[in-house]
Order: sequence, then structure tokens, then C-alpha cells
Amino acid sequence: MSHKALNGAIEEALWRVSPLPPDQIVAAWRTEPEADGWAVHWSMCRRSTRDQLQAQQGLRDDAVVFLERQGRALPVRDKAWLRQTLRQRWMDGVGVLLLLLSLMALSLPAVMPLVLKRQAVVRAVEHVNVLVPKADPLRQKMDELRRQAGLAEELRKNIAADVPLASVVEGLSAGLPGDTWLDRIEINGHEVRITGLTANATELIAHLSKQSTFADVRATGANVRDGALNKERFTFEMRWRTEGAKP
Repeated sequence: MSHKALNGAIEEALWRVSPLPPDQIVAAWRTEPEADGWAVHWSMCRRSTRDQLQAQQGLRDDAVVFLERQGRALPVRDKAWLRQTLRQRWMDGVGVLLLLLSLMALSLPAVMPLVLKRQAVVRAVEHVNVLVPKADPLRQKMDELRRQAGLAEELRKNIAADVPLASVVEGLSAGLPGDTWLDRIEINGHEVRITGLTANATELIAHLSKQSTFADVRATGANVRDGALNKERFTFEMRWRTEGAKP
């Protein structure tokens, strides 16, 4: 039997064993759970006897009355007891609420830094979300600048790697003898290819090999003598020696 249905069952059982009508008695009981059910400790008396004792003791009509049973005080289950029970429940609820409020007040100093950190994180995220759309055009410009800087660096490296034409022409002018002239100059990186006429191609190779600006001078084909001009037509390849390079 559930605890809610227990009160009604006890009242009905007490009325059955009562020698007087229910309106002429007052009953008190207390229940205790047992392994096979409930143990009920009860007592009853005449209503007139209770009223007489209340008057002798100077108690109010709404005072809670207890009946003695084997050394135990059992509360009479009347309206006064119900009001006191409800009042006690309200007081217990208020006490629990005050206890919770006290615990919250005591824990607030420890929780407040966490709350402030969370609020700071939330504000930072909101700030970033606002700045991201505004920073998108600037990011695109930065990407374009990086791309242009990469192209400029690549051009700089290419320019540094390529042999300047003016320096090659100047070096050839200084290194070629007066009886030699050139028909064609080709430059591919540090490789230089020249074609022209000279009095003696073998001596010209030896002469160019002695120049500090040229290295690995070699003929790429057989020298052909031009009978009309009495000169040898040659095609030489060589490597332009950059500053600081080992000979």
C-alpha cells in the first residue's frame, strides 16, 4: 500500500474499532515502515475529554494535541495538525531556499571569474565575426601584394641570373683582336655563342681563354676559310664568368 493511501485506510480502520461515532472521538497515530508492510501505532479518546483538557490547560482551540501511547506522543490528525504540517512544510521550503541562496552567494566569488572569462570569450568571438567581413577586402589586397612581391622577387632573381648584354658586348670588344668581327651574338643564361670571321680561329680561342670574363671557350664546328676575305669563319661557345665565380 502506498503512503498516500495509508492515511485513509487507517482512519477507516479506527472508525471500525471505535465504540463511539467518528464525530465524538479524536484519533492519533504514527506509521513506521516494515519489511512486510507498515506498523501503525495509534491511540484515541473522547472529543469531549480533549476539549475539557484544553480548557483546563488554557490552550487555544487550534492548538495541536498529542495522545500518549506506550511512552510515545502521537499527534492528533485534526485541522490544527494539518495547518501546522503545512506551515512546517512552508518553513522547510523557505529554509531550503535560503540555504540554496546562501550557497550561491558563497560560490559567486569563485564562479564570477569563470563567468567573466566566458563573457570575454563571447565578446571576442562576436568582435571577430564583425571584423572578418570588413577584413576580407584587405585580405584580398594583401594576397595580391604578396603575389606581386613574389613576381618581383622572381624577376630580381632572373635578372641577377641573366648575363647583362652590355657587359658581354663590352667584354667581347675588349677581348677580340682588331682583325676579328662578329656576325651574331646569342646569350642563354651564362652561355654565350658567337659567330664571325677572324684571321686565325685557333689563336682566337687561345686569346679568349686568357680573358678573365670568359671560361670554357670551345669551337662548336669546323672552321671554314673564306677565300674572298682570306679569313676563317668560326662559331664559338663560352661561359660568362660572373663576379666572384671561380676561374
